[in-house]
Amino acid sequence: MTDKEIHTTTTATFEGRPIRRYLGVVAAESARTVAPSNLRTLFSGRAQEANAQGLRDGLESARTNALAELVARARELGANAIVRVDVDHAVVNPQIVVVTATGTAVVVE
Repeated sequence: MTDKEIHTTTTATFEGRPIRRYLGVVAAESARTVAPSNLRTLFSGRAQEANAQGLRDGLESARTNALAELVARARELGANAIVRVDVDHAVVNPQIVVVTATGTAVVVE
């Protein structure tokens, strides 16, 4: 890994790279407004392609932004990796979905 790269993993370790320091939990959020019909598609399991594509695009954008913010916060702590990354979403109200990303910022060898 170079000094500028921050690698992420959903596991507790990086194989072959011992963790030297635990720097703490990092978290980030990203909210998106979605049409109510898109939320119905998400939670009903119905494959309404036009609504589903808009929802997928919104969730993908929110996930990408949350992970980028997670990496930025880990970098501020001096980390070069994040372990135990978890991404989740929550419906805040009928038109807003929040994507959260959490993990543990670490320094690996």
